[in-house]
Amino acid sequence: MCGDSAAFIEFKGATFTANAKYGNDPALLRSELDRKLVMGDKPQAVEQLRRSIQAVSRSINPERIRGLDLSRIATIFPLVITRDDVGSTVGVNAFLNCRFQEGFNRKEMVKTVTPLFCISSGDLERLTNYLAEAKLTDILEAHYRVCRGRGNYLSEPLFATEGNKMLDNSRAKPGILTAVWENVGKKMAQHLGLNPKDENSEERPI
Repeated sequence: MCGDSAAFIEFKGATFTANAKYGNDPALLRSELDRKLVMGDKPQAVEQLRRSIQAVSRSINPERIRGLDLSRIATIFPLVITRDDVGSTVGVNAFLNCRFQEGFNRKEMVKTVTPLFCISSGDLERLTNYLAEAKLTDILEAHYRVCRGRGNYLSEPLFATEGNKMLDNSRAKPGILTAVWENVGKKMAQHLGLNPKDENSEERPI
């Protein structure tokens, strides 16, 4: 629950074959995504989210969630979190969102439902550092706005998309890691001769 918004989350522990992830057969990857995250022998993450959200958001006889009052919730954010890093791979979020939208009857909904988001558990761990000062739904919305502005509709992973103001302006960036990587970058530039001036070395031509 995030103010007047709520995130509906499905965690999936399925892993994907190396051939599907790293091979040169898009059809194989699409087949595994459909089977493990959409609809296999039974409904998977995407289909489970769609059914659950429709059940609680329909205008006629909506289902209730024990212990939660959804009457004040105006917007629902569907979120799939994968154990496998495929959840934060370029294009996967966009593909799963297309599957999520298929057959979704918005005319029956009394709440706004955003596009579906997908991240890996690794990115979720990184994201927790920001949640002390930012709402999860605000971060997701900012990500979508950047993607929509570029016309790529969630094809880029969350942390690979520049311009998310909720992440870029956050004081929660891991300062130690940022400083370490900045130092590594400087040393690499010096070693490759890409940085002509450094306070600890003589000036060298590029």
